[in-house]
Amino acid sequence: LEGIVHNFVVENDKTVLQPYADALSSSMNSGIFHSAKVPKGFNFYFGLKGTGSYINGDNPVVKDANKTLSILPMAVPQIQVGSVFGTQFSVRFLPSITLGKYGAVGMWGFGIKHGITSHFKKSPIDAALGFSINNMTISDSKSRDLVSASSIAASLQVSKELSVFTFYTGMQYESSIMEVTDIYQNTVTKMNYENENKVRAIIGLGIKLGPVNLNGDYSFGRTNSISAGFGFSF
Repeated sequence: LEGIVHNFVVENDKTVLQPYADALSSSMNSGIFHSAKVPKGFNFYFGLKGTGSYINGDNPVVKDANKTLSILPMAVPQIQVGSVFGTQFSVRFLPSITLGKYGAVGMWGFGIKHGITSHFKKSPIDAALGFSINNMTISDSKSRDLVSASSIAASLQVSKELSVFTFYTGMQYESSIMEVTDIYQNTVTKMNYENENKVRAIIGLGIKLGPVNLNGDYSFGRTNSISAGFGFSF
């Protein structure tokens, strides 16, 4: 990745990485929830969340690169445990995975969700407030950090259960910072980016078949994302 980052940024303009920073932020903060319900008593979920964010191609350089990569994909295991006074906790963790000669990628995060309607005996819908923190590191083949990204996300979640189906939606605010390190011929250059996509709407559908939980959603904003999950809940 060492020469690739240098050629892509230095030979063009460092602003060409902004759409990738936005896509990375959206992917990191996608798939955080698939229901606003916080069940009473002990509950546990373990699954895999896969996301993909579209890379906006307004810049001619980005448009050309999008012919090869137009969606930034990501997948991370997620665990949710609850509940304590209507509150559920979640953890995401992806150990550093080597991508052949290109380097490695790793991610971790944690979140908290409080069920607003868990305080009411009967409610036609479920509503919750969520907050999460996520971090990702991409390193080169020499274990040097090339990309270091951190983000926070706060959301208002709403869902409705009908038989085995769960229809869910929400509004989410997110803020991310990405530091890119260009290492070329022993010269180190650091560039910082903030996500331009701050608010997005989410709409999705979940299907629960016994302990098996399937879900998928789409989010709308300056950067659009798609997410899908497969897991087990008890």
